[in-house]
Amino acid sequence: MSKEPLVLYNKNGPVVTVTLNRPEKLNAITHEFHHQLNAALRKFNDDPETYIVVLNANGRAFCAGRDIAAQAQSSSPVTHGLDPETTQFGVIPVEKLVITSCRGHAIGVGGYMAMYGDVRVVSETFNFALMELPTAMLGPYWIGQEETLPRAVAFRLAVGDRFTTDELKHWGLVTEVVPDAQLESATQRWVDYLLSLPRQHLLETKRLMQEIGYQYSRETYKKEMDVRAHLDSLNDTREAALAFVEKRKPKFTGS
Repeated sequence: MSKEPLVLYNKNGPVVTVTLNRPEKLNAITHEFHHQLNAALRKFNDDPETYIVVLNANGRAFCAGRDIAAQAQSSSPVTHGLDPETTQFGVIPVEKLVITSCRGHAIGVGGYMAMYGDVRVVSETFNFALMELPTAMLGPYWIGQEETLPRAVAFRLAVGDRFTTDELKHWGLVTEVVPDAQLESATQRWVDYLLSLPRQHLLETKRLMQEIGYQYSRETYKKEMDVRAHLDSLNDTREAALAFVEKRKPKFTGS
């Protein structure tokens, strides 16, 4: 029996739905999951017939972050073998329109992917935190510039503080918060609205917004990977993963 894909791809005219499909693990990301997701986004990027992608997930969580249990069992650093085109959002660049549709946990890389959307529709169950730093990974140092946030707000996000949906709305980090039962219909409403706009005007508007906004360059990526390689080698990084598996509070030593 063939194993079900970790990422589902469904094309409907100009619209593609990419669905995270590991619900039994709250869609926690492994290296294989990461590669399948980027393959789906490349397929969307390369298809001239499509220009809107909806990124959603099966199950009660959008994405609980990286699979820390798998990390604890692996002898390789977390960042080893990642797609070299990966952006700060944990996926490859997409020049066309992205709608993220999320319920439940969006933690760590799951939170980054939720913020990848040009339109971000979340349900009232949305549970958002960028928990990389508390789990001994590099925090989102770029978040203030990317989201044009006050420094104090950006620092809260960078150190893994949890934001309520009201706070997310206040700081413009989500487009719309809806009752859980209305998530799919609200997402479709945004799809229909984008489809009603002139395609080329829409795409050029996004392109110019990206060009004048914060630029996550290849040089930044290289600097980040150098820092990550150093952090991956530290005892605290291993301790964080082991503590998660053993269900205890980590004992960080600064080494």
